[in-house]
Amino acid sequence: MAEDAARRHVMLTELFGVHPRALVDALVVSANEHLYVLGERLEENVRALLGDAPDADRDAERGVHAVLTLMENVIDHIMDTFELYCMRSIFVITPAQSRRITLAHHRGLDLRTSEAPEAPAAPAEAAAPAEVVPGAEDRVRRQIASARAAQHRLAQAERAAKLRRERARAMQRAFAFLSEAPEGDAASLLASANAVRAAVPAVVAALQDVRHTDPLRAALVAPASARASGADVGRGEWEAGRDAYLNWETRRIVASAKRAQDAP
Repeated sequence: MAEDAARRHVMLTELFGVHPRALVDALVVSANEHLYVLGERLEENVRALLGDAPDADRDAERGVHAVLTLMENVIDHIMDTFELYCMRSIFVITPAQSRRITLAHHRGLDLRTSEAPEAPAAPAEAAAPAEVVPGAEDRVRRQIASARAAQHRLAQAERAAKLRRERARAMQRAFAFLSEAPEGDAASLLASANAVRAAVPAVVAALQDVRHTDPLRAALVAPASARASGADVGRGEWEAGRDAYLNWETRRIVASAKRAQDAP
């Protein structure tokens, strides 16, 4: 412990240019000199107060000397404590700080050792070959096969999800006009769609009847009068706009279904 303190003080001596103890001693000397100056002034004041009393000089000198002796004793104790505190708490360099300090005569020098530290020897347990567990290879292979099968199923599910998503997007693009149409047009479109949905069973039944009809006996084509009336009504409907054309087409499908249902 004493050697470490001495070494740290040597480092401080080189850094400061003077030993730390010399600084503390200078403070002690300065305090004593100040005490002596005050003692001379105190002696002059005591002599002035004694005046022409007999043995005034001797009494003043003895009294001031006793006071100075007492104060010197107190100052010595205080400065000793101060010196210990300075040498242990102020003028101290920790090991971490000493590693970061470069002295003047060490600047530009590489004091690190050139030999690399030897690697620790491997324990005997690590050097010994590991035992092969029976059946471990088969278990690992089965786990790998199971993982590959799960990965294949995940890939198939991902492709199916992408396909369904593309179909949903296509349907959304196809029926985007329903959400973009005004409120009145949307209501008319919904009404037309409901009418078409209601006429679907009749159309399906008519198709079933047509499939079972003998083409050589029953006429599959509507009469000329019906075709003429339908043509007159539908002439130029596609030129009136999308909504008019849809309404006309819906009415035509419903009329065709009713005619097929009323046919013998």
